[in-house]
Amino acid sequence: PYRMSYATLAQNQDYYQRENRGMTLQELRLSPAQKQAIFDEIQAQYNDPSRRIYPYKFFLDNCATRVRDAVLIAVKDTNNLIQDNNLAGQSYRQWMNKCLTRGHQDWAAVGMNMALGLPSDEKVGPYKACYLPENLEEALRTAKVPVVANEIPLFQTFPKEDNSTPFLLSPSF
Repeated sequence: PYRMSYATLAQNQDYYQRENRGMTLQELRLSPAQKQAIFDEIQAQYNDPSRRIYPYKFFLDNCATRVRDAVLIAVKDTNNLIQDNNLAGQSYRQWMNKCLTRGHQDWAAVGMNMALGLPSDEKVGPYKACYLPENLEEALRTAKVPVVANEIPLFQTFPKEDNSTPFLLSPSF
C-alpha cells in the first residue's frame, strides 16, 4: 500500500538534497479555476481514506502519474498537453533502465528487471511514459498548449564518488 501525504516544499527539498536528487520547480500557467480544480481533486483524494491509501502500481499509479492526472483534470486536453514525440515508442522497461543506468544502479536494474517481468515490455506513448517524474517534467515543458510559465532549478545533483563495482562483481560480468 502507498499512502498519500503532504509536506512543505522546504521539507521535500531537504529530502531530495539528502538523496542527491535534482529538483526543479515548474510554475504552471493555469487559471484560478484550473488551480482550484487540481486542489479540489487532491483534497478529495486525501480526505477519502480509500483513495488516500492505495495499491502502488509502479507504472500505472504512482506519485508522478497522480500529478499528471491532476494536471489533466484542470487542463482537460490530453492531445495537446502530453504529446512529446520524444516520449513515444519505448517500453516501461526501457524508460526505467535509462534512469537506473544513469544513476549507476546496476544491481537495482537487475532486480527490478527480473521482478517486473513481461508487462514492463509494453511500448508506451507519451501519456504512459509520464510514470517517471522526469518524463512528466519534459512533457509539461514541451506541451503544444504552453502550460509551464517558469522553471526554477531548486537543487542540482552533485557528482557521486566513483564507487563502481569491480567488473568481476558487476551484473555485466
